[in-house]
Amino acid sequence: MANILSAEGVEPAAQTGVKGWFARRTQTEGGIAAFFVGPALLLMVLLNIYPILHSFYVSVHVYNLKRPHRNPFVGFENYVMFLESEDFYNALINTVIFVVVSVVAVALIGLVFSLALNELGSGVRKWAVPLILVPWAVPYVANGLIWEWIYHSDYGVLNGLLVALGVIDKYQTWLSNPDRALYTLVNAFVWKEVPLATVLFLTALQAIPEDLYSAAKIDQAGASRRFWHITLPALKLAFLLVLVYTSIISIKTFDLVYILTEGGPGDATALVSWYTYVETFRNLQFGSGASISYVIAIATFILAIGYIKILYRPQES
Repeated sequence: MANILSAEGVEPAAQTGVKGWFARRTQTEGGIAAFFVGPALLLMVLLNIYPILHSFYVSVHVYNLKRPHRNPFVGFENYVMFLESEDFYNALINTVIFVVVSVVAVALIGLVFSLALNELGSGVRKWAVPLILVPWAVPYVANGLIWEWIYHSDYGVLNGLLVALGVIDKYQTWLSNPDRALYTLVNAFVWKEVPLATVLFLTALQAIPEDLYSAAKIDQAGASRRFWHITLPALKLAFLLVLVYTSIISIKTFDLVYILTEGGPGDATALVSWYTYVETFRNLQFGSGASISYVIAIATFILAIGYIKILYRPQES
């Protein structure tokens, strides 16, 4: 009887009401996807897209907390103003040096560590990998405090160790020396980010088929040739992840600067992130700070696209 009713176009009782509506709406893949993805998309719009659009609105107005009720529209004047600032270009140069040295160091050291771990037995790796990830799990604020203690000119561990080894004859002021301060930040950054790069490279190494190395050995390929023709090509995607992630994190590094040097001595460690903070929260120029953030975000996006264009080559089917 139910089949006859269904054939005549009369819906069964189970298909009526709210349950029936829900069943009809979710019987296709598109309906199911919309039902589950819709709330997440709405939340993304509220928490991400709206603040981005509002910050752009702020960047083309004068937002100064000293005059909270006077926010005239100035177009791209905020952008032009900081692009003509000598302080900004000094911060930009410091940032380029910091990013280049940090990214290269993280990639190379992470690669060396991953190659060493890959030669160890699986039992050793099982314990080594979690230990290696400990520095990466340390928050940047705690990381900065640790290195502030290490670099301290009076009782720092680094000075004590170097004096004991006879490398230096007296304690040094690592964070107060303009020629060293930026590289002390690099060292603290690299110490934290190398573990993740090591794990990413190690994961890629573990995925390389052992048959490729066996065939290369049969063809009498040496270790260097196996590395350049088998290992490195297989690590392209891992390199892409490491370079993009490390570049983004290094460009937006603020915690280390705030805790260790506050942009000093002078402006030797004033990165773009620090310059943005000073302009926004110390000078209370929210419009100018928003414009700087937009330019840096666009530059970071372009850099990531450049990495992808260079390193990512989709396999042709």
